[in-house]
Amino acid sequence: MNFKVGPSLYTAIFGLVWCAMAQGTPEIYDGPAISVFPDHEKIGKNYPLKQALSDGKRLFITKFNTADGAGRPFATEHNFPTRRSESGPSFQRIAGPDASSCAGCHNQPAVGGSGEFATNVFVAAPQFGSTPNESINAVFANERNTRSLWGIGGIEIAATEMSRELMRQRDTAIQRAQKEGHDVEVKLSAKGVPFGSIVVTPEGDLDSTRLEGISPDLVIKPFNAKGTVVSIRDFTVVALNQHHGIEPIEMFGETRTGFKDFDGDGKEGEFSNGQTTALTLWQASLPAPNNQGFQKHPGFQLFKQVGCDSCHIPAMHLQSNVFKEPNEFNREGVLAPADTKNVVRMPLALAHVGKGYVINAYTDLKRHVMCDDKRNYFCNERKKQDKVPLNEFMTSRLWDLHTKAPYCHRGDCTSITEAIEAHGGEAAAATDAFDALPRKDKITLVQFLKSLGSRDAVH
Repeated sequence: MNFKVGPSLYTAIFGLVWCAMAQGTPEIYDGPAISVFPDHEKIGKNYPLKQALSDGKRLFITKFNTADGAGRPFATEHNFPTRRSESGPSFQRIAGPDASSCAGCHNQPAVGGSGEFATNVFVAAPQFGSTPNESINAVFANERNTRSLWGIGGIEIAATEMSRELMRQRDTAIQRAQKEGHDVEVKLSAKGVPFGSIVVTPEGDLDSTRLEGISPDLVIKPFNAKGTVVSIRDFTVVALNQHHGIEPIEMFGETRTGFKDFDGDGKEGEFSNGQTTALTLWQASLPAPNNQGFQKHPGFQLFKQVGCDSCHIPAMHLQSNVFKEPNEFNREGVLAPADTKNVVRMPLALAHVGKGYVINAYTDLKRHVMCDDKRNYFCNERKKQDKVPLNEFMTSRLWDLHTKAPYCHRGDCTSITEAIEAHGGEAAAATDAFDALPRKDKITLVQFLKSLGSRDAVH
């Protein structure tokens, strides 16, 4: 039985249980593994950004132990604070905790990269009674491959700029509806990507039934396979809890939950705002795969010819290269600008084009229907995430295909050819066009894709 945070008799009961548990916890003579303690309010001021990035990398490779607070005996893996009535296991492959360090999964071809099928995670695995679910059936959990973190700072900047633009268009439509006294329909687009349309009334009501590939809040959420996570920080907060049993105080601390030791493992204040910031900044600083000049590859024209570039947009232009932490669109429980006096600004080394910047990520940051009766590979999931339709997936970033095998959302496509053939739904026409190519052109196109992220691809 699970209990969500809230005033209740369980507060007192859990307090007594956890206190007893803490008193009975043996001392760890190894000592804690965490060795850096940056203060968010000082980062970029009297605490150099360079030092914070170094701290972030150290935290990413740290193998957390129980002295750090690893494990969450009385907390679940859910992305909001949820308790359980009986103690769970220290390690559990499906619902977690399932790793000692971030680098334990993100390590291909180097720290911060993707992971093999063996590092797959299970999203939204439920709890049955006092122990986590142990089934990997798609009815119970969505199995996902570990994705590369390279270049995600630029991705978050792009998503933020797109969200602002979509909201500007919505607000302009509302003003027009109020002025003219009738409903107004407006087609939404950002960075050349169409997102359907909305209808607004003079009263400010919104009909979002004609939106495409985005939620009604108009916030681009560029992370995870379903496009449900808005920022690197949000992803990090959830991952620390799920995979390591390390609870960031911004989500699980006493101020928000009423508990000094929410997960009942005998360790209070497990991960500070500053540590989460440092870990986030280091991930955001990871350089983007180098895809400058890849249009010279003969396979690039074939890529466009079959229509892959309609979703996997080769280049996305940005107004700024400054990554801001925390993100203005963070959800409740994840540090937001209103929660701090210090918004850290970190310029990223992005390619400069004209008055702006460019990332060659090969994505439109939009969700698409990816399966149909003919090609149903992407129809395998049975559990919704944040109300996203089961057949919709965020357009994957292709800019690091050179190093990220295996492929697809479960990491069970061993070749790029298999990944292409798995595309159905909105991508079916492009897959059919690929199938119609001569054999030599198929080989050329696949070789182009396999080269993305490698300087060897520039011819």
